[in-house]
Amino acid sequence: MFACDLGRLLIGYGRFASDSRDPYGQLNALAAHPDPAESDVLRAALDYQFTRAEAPPIPDWIWRLRRTTLNETWADELRTRP
Repeated sequence: MFACDLGRLLIGYGRFASDSRDPYGQLNALAAHPDPAESDVLRAALDYQFTRAEAPPIPDWIWRLRRTTLNETWADELRTRP
């Protein structure tokens, strides 16, 4: 039973990774645009949020195990944004 749940999580995360590339790429392209339309930004952000909502939740034990790395990665991401 544990192996089946782990398999479903891996498939769900893989699907989320591939599905979220498009909206994330759209948001990066809009960020580089000097004057993006508000509707385009909202559409791309909502597409990403809907994709994230469909993904399986991160189990608590994985978060506790990887929280330092995840927090460092997020801090690096925030530092590199314009």
